[in-house]
Amino acid sequence: AQSTEYSYPESIEMRSYQPRTKGHNKQIARGVELLVNAKCPIIYTVGGAVLANAEGPLTELVNSLKYPSTSTLMGLGAIPASNPNFLGMLGMHGTYESNMAMYECDVMLA
Repeated sequence: AQSTEYSYPESIEMRSYQPRTKGHNKQIARGVELLVNAKCPIIYTVGGAVLANAEGPLTELVNSLKYPSTSTLMGLGAIPASNPNFLGMLGMHGTYESNMAMYECDVMLA
């Protein structure tokens, strides 16, 4: 097999794709208010949290809020399974508790 060098471009410009890269302060404040005032909140972790190496800050958030958390298969490890707030994996092969918590939640942080 042959290999070749590849250098990523500094930036990519596409007319049809202009994503927002900065948060809207009022919308962020509104989201925080919803999360803080939730009656049955849940934190839902996915594979992106693992890929971004966000395990530390995410675990700190879960521990400080004391909200239950659940995970997709690819998100396993984002919150340690030994964490008392971790309910287990969601879905067909997940735990009953995580599925019911997701079903009953009024606010989900994903």
